[in-house]
Amino acid sequence: MSQQFYYLISSLPVIALGADPALRSDAFLERCQARLDPERYARLAAVTLDPEAVPYARGAAQRWRAWETWLRNQIAAARAPGHEQDANRWTRPEPDVFPSDRRRLEEILAMPSPLRRERALDELRWRRIDDLAAGHEFDFDALVIYRLHLLLAEKWAGRSAERGAANLDELVQGGIEQARAVRVTQSE
Repeated sequence: MSQQFYYLISSLPVIALGADPALRSDAFLERCQARLDPERYARLAAVTLDPEAVPYARGAAQRWRAWETWLRNQIAAARAPGHEQDANRWTRPEPDVFPSDRRRLEEILAMPSPLRRERALDELRWRRIDDLAAGHEFDFDALVIYRLHLLLAEKWAGRSAERGAANLDELVQGGIEQARAVRVTQSE
């Protein structure tokens, strides 16, 4: 029987996509480090949203890696023709296929707004992570699943229209300053 982490998992705050998480990754990992052996802690700390970041994974992390690789391959295949590229250059070997998500992915990729498309992709990711949770309420995979949810929530935390407008203004202002500097050097 695998080790159970009843107290640790039941003490973790609920995470929702789009809401600022009450617990950040560093604090989550700090809590886990005190309760996990070094090998398991290292595996948990290595969990990331990037399927290529950890070449070897087990359990929920392995299933996440397979699905995320499939998702990225599908996105590459959909985008490549528009950029006159060969999708094979960007795809990775897929250990599995996920036909149940194909239709929703097609709908998402057809969205005209890049922000809405990215949000919908992350909602699809969130649902897949939820699916991974079946049967893993208090075991190590539950911690992996919590970490994946936390990483997605942190990705969206702090994003706002005001912050986006401020970032755009900063970029435009930087471009204007660069153009002025070029004009000054050309007129000299």
